[in-house]
Amino acid sequence: MLRLRHTYQYTLLSLLILLSVNGNGQTLVDSLKQQLTLVPKEQRAGILAALAEEYQISNGDSALYYAEQAITIGKQYNNYLAQAKAYIVIGKTDRNRGQYEQ
Repeated sequence: MLRLRHTYQYTLLSLLILLSVNGNGQTLVDSLKQQLTLVPKEQRAGILAALAEEYQISNGDSALYYAEQAITIGKQYNNYLAQAKAYIVIGKTDRNRGQYEQ
C-alpha cells in the first residue's frame, strides 16, 4: 500500500511538472533536475528515467548516464517501471547511434 502511494505521488508530481508553465524560461530538463533535489531517494528513479528520456535524442551520453542511475536506484527500491523506462532509453539510444550488437 505504501509503494502504491509513492507511485501515485510520483505520478502526480510528474504531471504537475509537465503542466506547469514557468515564466522564466526553465526547461523540462531543468525542472526535473530541480525535482531530484526535492524528493526522497526512493522516488528519484522515476525522475532519472524521465531525464534519460528527455536526453535520448539530443545528448546520448547524458541519456545513458541518467538511465544507468535510474536502473541502479530502481533496483534498490524495486521501482520496476523506472527500470523498464531506463532500459528502453538505453536501447533507443544505442539504436540511434547504430550500436546494435550490445
